[in-house]
Amino acid sequence: MLNKEKMFTIYALRCKNNGRLYIGRTSNLNNRIQVHFQELISGRYTNLLMLDDFKKYGKENFEIYVLEENIPYSQRTKEYDYMRKYNTFEEKYGYNRGDKGKKKKKTFNFIYEMPPCNYNSTNIQPQEKEGG
Repeated sequence: MLNKEKMFTIYALRCKNNGRLYIGRTSNLNNRIQVHFQELISGRYTNLLMLDDFKKYGKENFEIYVLEENIPYSQRTKEYDYMRKYNTFEEKYGYNRGDKGKKKKKTFNFIYEMPPCNYNSTNIQPQEKEGG
């Protein structure tokens, strides 16, 4: 059963070479980041776009951003607000797709600021209405 009093962190993994972001939410940031990298390194990562970029550019070209901490369960949908803000469902800008042993403790360098946004909403042209 999910503990509704547990606090969450919203984070982003960013490829420095192309600016693509993966935005996620977790209650254990160190563990979640470790799992991301274990699966990427082993080639078992389910997000093939991110896996391809990881193989091409390497771990050193992926940054970890902490976007927001201490998010209560009742506000868990904030993760989607960030996905929409950075348009991470679009392959050009992000990796979010609705993806689906012994763990060695590691530390990660977290960047406590917003990542650069390579998505510019002013470039979006309004769609024309059908029939006129």
